[in-house]
Amino acid sequence: MRASFTILGILLCSRVLLPAQALAEEPVKWSFEARQVAEGEYELIYTARIDVGWYLYSQKMENELGPVPTSIVYDQPEAIELLGEARESGGRVEQYDPVFDMKLVKFKNEAVFTQRVRFSETPSALSGYIEYMCCDNEKCLPPREVPFRFEW
Repeated sequence: MRASFTILGILLCSRVLLPAQALAEEPVKWSFEARQVAEGEYELIYTARIDVGWYLYSQKMENELGPVPTSIVYDQPEAIELLGEARESGGRVEQYDPVFDMKLVKFKNEAVFTQRVRFSETPSALSGYIEYMCCDNEKCLPPREVPFRFEW
């Protein structure tokens, strides 16, 4: 009987610890840079360094039943004019994803998102967050929001 309670305790603890361990994992590290390209125009560069074996998903998804796409959200969207869509570059892979059982665009090793913007009046700072989801070939971590702040 005592052994049964011990085994039950271990199982319960492992179910609780697994999600906590998953939240502690950070297979994607972000850096941010702003470059002025013309008067009142900037390129905002969001770079993700992705651990080996992990993938970060594209901004564009053909199927809503797949992973959460990467998105860039600005705290003051009225303060900027987006000049086109954010460009994607880096370790782009388009392939069948066994986790979601569909063909997807994802990035390995590195993903760079570049958004060109225009300001009618350049603010002292621009902030927001990147929402993303990452997976390896066996599991996915919950979507995360990483704050960014550009200062001029």
